[in-house]
Amino acid sequence: MSEIKITGLCRNFGKVRALDQVDLELRSGQIYGFVGPNGAGKTTLLRILAGLDIADGGEISIDGETVTDYPEILRKKISLMPDALPDRTDIQVWEYLDFYGRAAGLSRAERQKAVAFAAQLSNLDGLMDKFLCELSKGMKQQVLLARMLIHMPEVLLMDEPTAGLDPRARIKFRESLLEIAATGKTVLISSHILSELEDMIQQVVLIEKGQLLACGSVAEIAAEHRQKQGNVCRIVVQFASGAHQFAVAMRSFEFVTDVAVASPTQLLVTIAGSDSECQQAIAGLFQSGMPICGVNRQDMSLEGLFMNVTKGEVQ
Repeated sequence: MSEIKITGLCRNFGKVRALDQVDLELRSGQIYGFVGPNGAGKTTLLRILAGLDIADGGEISIDGETVTDYPEILRKKISLMPDALPDRTDIQVWEYLDFYGRAAGLSRAERQKAVAFAAQLSNLDGLMDKFLCELSKGMKQQVLLARMLIHMPEVLLMDEPTAGLDPRARIKFRESLLEIAATGKTVLISSHILSELEDMIQQVVLIEKGQLLACGSVAEIAAEHRQKQGNVCRIVVQFASGAHQFAVAMRSFEFVTDVAVASPTQLLVTIAGSDSECQQAIAGLFQSGMPICGVNRQDMSLEGLFMNVTKGEVQ
């Protein structure tokens, strides 16, 4: 198990600073969601961690050993998920994985063990004898996930790994990631599908214009943001219909500071107070007698956090 520490990392492309003094620590056994607007610097950081690009400043260390100037060391412990799998008609899945075991310098016995381990964690049951051209998009992603594991890396990097997958394939992929993290490996995922990402991560890394905005659990970042905003929380109150009819009644509560009609069935309500006070306020709304169908803490969701903390700025 390895822990990665990034200190003051910078990367420039002409006048554009893709990464600007990024400080970040990645702990073993955690799945990190790397979130930010387009052009925020997410892919640049992944490429530097994977040893495919070199930083202009700062340091990266693994277990206290500085490796910024020696990216080949990174490649031994870190693996970046490829974008695509070739549609070969003459290569079976097990052969494909065995080839990368050979490329990693593994002996025959080591390859057999590594392929079996990778196949198990990637849920490749029934796929090992299939040719690559016979695989669906979801199956291909599972094979690419297995390929990442062949040389037994300790950190896995993924850039939009579930793009184009159907719901069942996404669920299967998510289950594989949770199993992998349970073995002590660290997973860093960059994705724009925030609702899906929220179901599989323990930590969020928010970045914008090359700068790290926050790192922690959704609850931790949300609490910190609420304090900065003067302890307010925003909730979506769901009705069966005619939400606008209840806007005036909603404004009558002393803890409500703002009400907006979000849709024919939803009100966006801002509540003043700490997290515990917000919870009490929500209980009070349910006890008020209004026909409320449900309440969603917008500020406690990954999507809400993204909208509240980032500004949508590009470089």
